Amino acid sequence: MITKAFVNVDGEMMARITFKLPAGVWADQIYLVGDFNQWNRTDHHLRLINEEAWQTTVDLKVGKTYQFRYFTSDGRWLNDPEADAYVVTPYSVDNFIVVADPAFVQHKDVS
Repeated sequence: MITKAFVNVDGEMMARITFKLPAGVWADQIYLVGDFNQWNRTDHHLRLINEEAWQTTVDLKVGKTYQFRYFTSDGRWLNDPEADAYVVTPYSVDNFIVVADPAFVQHKDVS
């Protein structure tokens, strides 16, 4: 699950985005990696909150889209079905997209 809030941080509007995965995802550690942190595999780790969910929150610049994925300490890449979109990379894997724009409305396929 991804939740977004738009907040004023030091006079600048930022997208405060919380990334969550179910607690049932087994891993010693899970990291959020993306173009916002130069795909650093250890920079943003998710914490297990109340045995309910893995979670981390980041502030990102408004008006941009960001590619991301989750990476586990045992070397697995995880997907996020709640992402705003996805893009196939030249490596034939999907990167997920989060849109940091308060006017963005995600299209949901109802079929």
